[in-house]
Amino acid sequence: MFAFGVVAIPAGHLGRRQGKRLGGRDRGMALLGIVTGWILTLFSLLLVLAYAGLLAGLAFLADSAS
Repeated sequence: MFAFGVVAIPAGHLGRRQGKRLGGRDRGMALLGIVTGWILTLFSLLLVLAYAGLLAGLAFLADSAS
């Protein structure tokens, strides 16, 4: 999921530039790609942080139980 977001951001910027040359055609779709790419990237990072927090919490509980 992270890789899709990372690819969507520069592809969206390239699409916006191409749309500018074509007179504004499909610039909205390129903007949607940029926004979606950033949302996917942030969501992926939040998932990684949540997973790391879960593992740290479980390690803490396992350590305190013994």
